[in-house]
Amino acid sequence: MKKFTYEYLVMPKHLNPAGHLFGGQLISWIDESVYMAVKKLTLRDSVTASIKNFDFLNGANVNDLIHIDVEISEVGDSSCTCHIDAFKGFDKKNKIADSNFVMVTVDDKGEPKKVLSSIDMATKISNQQEETKRVAYRDSCISYANLKL
Repeated sequence: MKKFTYEYLVMPKHLNPAGHLFGGQLISWIDESVYMAVKKLTLRDSVTASIKNFDFLNGANVNDLIHIDVEISEVGDSSCTCHIDAFKGFDKKNKIADSNFVMVTVDDKGEPKKVLSSIDMATKISNQQEETKRVAYRDSCISYANLKL
């Protein structure tokens, strides 16, 4: 459906006693990335409802660049299911984790809120932005044409 990518740099403060990226830090980054992706899609806050099949596949070390790909694979009434792949390095060939997160969109009181109405809002905003670009382009073309006269 929709895919987002976020990046983080492993620094010494992110290491476990063995000198590798602490698993809890990676989960925190992924949770944050999923939240941002759902927020961009729905324009709503969300909470983590569940984490399914979290697999640590490889470790990471200081100065590794971590790429977190979030794919929103399913949208329900108030929830979004997201598949996550995390990689280290610049080429994204070395997968270090994958999982599925379910996020529930909520209102200011923490109550579940319908997703579709906010997706419609995001689409409306996107359409308005495109219309603004078209008008600006048209106006610049008219100004340019007037200059040539």
